[in-house]
Amino acid sequence: NAQIFSPKVSVIIPVYNDYSRLKNCLSALRKQDYPSDLIEIIVVDNKSNYIPDWISEQEGIQFLREGNRKSSYAARNTGIRNSSGDILAFIDADCEPCPDWIQNGVLRFKDKGIEVLAGAIMFTSNGRDTFWEGIDSKMHLQQSINASLGSATTANLFVRRGVFDQQGLFPEWRSGADSFWVEQYTKGNPLEYEASAVVKHPKRGFSSLLKKRWRIGYGMAEKALWQKMQLKTCLKIFFKRLVGLNQNVLRYFPLISGKKEKCSLYLMVQISNFSFVFQSIIQRTRKKPK
Repeated sequence: NAQIFSPKVSVIIPVYNDYSRLKNCLSALRKQDYPSDLIEIIVVDNKSNYIPDWISEQEGIQFLREGNRKSSYAARNTGIRNSSGDILAFIDADCEPCPDWIQNGVLRFKDKGIEVLAGAIMFTSNGRDTFWEGIDSKMHLQQSINASLGSATTANLFVRRGVFDQQGLFPEWRSGADSFWVEQYTKGNPLEYEASAVVKHPKRGFSSLLKKRWRIGYGMAEKALWQKMQLKTCLKIFFKRLVGLNQNVLRYFPLISGKKEKCSLYLMVQISNFSFVFQSIIQRTRKKPK
């Protein structure tokens, strides 16, 4: 019974120009089975072009702004610094948690050996699925597959507070910092997965998928700069990816099958690849990310 073991939970949600879907996320959070007085909701705006008035009028929500760095991970870090929960639950503004999301995720932490837990991500679509929505659902946020490989995303992630004290906060990159942070953790610790802690995530169409893949390449370049990787090495990586899909790439996308899907996967990987090499050149004229 979750009421027997009921630690305080801080739900941290970064938002950038997506307040319409954030409203649905907040509505779903208010319908959680978990005791409402033990849920702290923290919304962190990350330099949105427009912030609606209604967000500041929401009761029971701590609204913050991260205006120094345009990165959802910088926003999450701001949320972490201002949180007070024993367990930190991460979700995206465009996601909707199922009513038992917090309860089913937190209950696993009754085992003191569990520190980081990935929850399930269910893709949803408005009406008929397009081809590119299908590609998106197979390429991204396959949390059960990620977890089996020692990785996870902050679209649905629970972390015991002490882990951040020990390991530090997320790198403040544009993309991929959550996976990197979890992978660093799992080098010496187990990552748990809970299929019953579910959030719903909308599938992306073609244009949104293009933006996602470009952002992934941007994050890859920031990671390379953070690792002090030489530009020559970045170029080698670029040309290696350009030649074809290596087994490591296919390992992360086991649901991709058929010639058309594999060609589409190649296209999307190359968009990230070109973004990676472009940003690798540009970023070396800038200061190293924190």
